[in-house]
Amino acid sequence: MEADIERAVSLGIKEYIVKPMDRQEYVKTMCGLASRFIKHSSGAPLTTVLAIGPDYSKAQ
Repeated sequence: MEADIERAVSLGIKEYIVKPMDRQEYVKTMCGLASRFIKHSSGAPLTTVLAIGPDYSKAQ
């Protein structure tokens, strides 16, 4: 996963969010992202570029 983050940063990503495997955490994360984008839909520039990747930390 570290290589994914480094590549994303090299491409200009300012924030990397790991996709939660737990359904409730996933919904919470997606709602938070939607809320952030809605706040910026008023014409204010969105200053954070996001990348969402799978959570491989729990994979065996």
